[in-house]
Amino acid sequence: MYSAPLLLGLLGLTACVSSLTIHPRVSFSPPGPTDQRSPCPALNTLANHGIINHSGQNFKADDVINALQAVYNLAPAVAKTLTHAAIFLTGDILSQTFSLGALAGSTTVSGLSTHNKIEHDASLTRQDTAFGDSHDLDPGLYSELKQLANGGDITIDVLSLHRLNRYNHSATNNPSFTFGPIQWFTAYGEVALALMSFGGDAQSVSQDVMDSFFLRQQIPDGYQKPSTPVTSTGMNKIIFSAYNKNPTPIQGLPAPKTMDEMACFIVRSSGLASFGPKLLQYLSDKTGIPIPSDC
Repeated sequence: MYSAPLLLGLLGLTACVSSLTIHPRVSFSPPGPTDQRSPCPALNTLANHGIINHSGQNFKADDVINALQAVYNLAPAVAKTLTHAAIFLTGDILSQTFSLGALAGSTTVSGLSTHNKIEHDASLTRQDTAFGDSHDLDPGLYSELKQLANGGDITIDVLSLHRLNRYNHSATNNPSFTFGPIQWFTAYGEVALALMSFGGDAQSVSQDVMDSFFLRQQIPDGYQKPSTPVTSTGMNKIIFSAYNKNPTPIQGLPAPKTMDEMACFIVRSSGLASFGPKLLQYLSDKTGIPIPSDC
């Protein structure tokens, strides 16, 4: 069967993660007028601290992999898979780099903001591309998320309900709304990553910590990364829990009912996107994780 880290990469869960170890605390500096940022607050935060290129451009694979492990304590296999998925989906395979925005010197590569590669409709805090700015945080959407917490921590119940609300709004109002298996897994994967990396061992996020990562895109004072690595197995448990609390339809395929079904769900999903089979093979080549043949 498929190893879960490879599954995460296939579905485009590349944009988000966070925590602190290999790199010492680096001073915070907001982006300048020529610096690029993405719809992902976790990678934006790493860039704002100079842990990865402050310019937001031309990240080398090893630098990002190391940063994701050091700052957010992602397990090595997860960090590697997410990084190489970002390169395949939004970057440059030849140079093994990707950027938060357009690659330097390129007029065709839009980085992590490329619609329906990693960026997707019904984002927790960004508007749909069809409505305009899918890049920057929307204060109204972020306020809706926090209001669901009633002044308390951001928990899996809060994020699951906000995920359903965002789905319903986009499905009703966006004539080009897309929420297939890739978008489904990415959307719920972001819930898991936020809880596990921003929330640390508690797997819930205080509003102050949430504000720091989402509004200021800055590592909060006193932030502690998870004491144990963020694995794909742990993420999958949160994904299923968040989904089952408030299920949302998936275009094209029924959702997997158990974690055991996840591997074949991913394989079948790859056939629904033109780039899916090539991405699957690329990630297998980069990670050494074999593609299952029993689906």
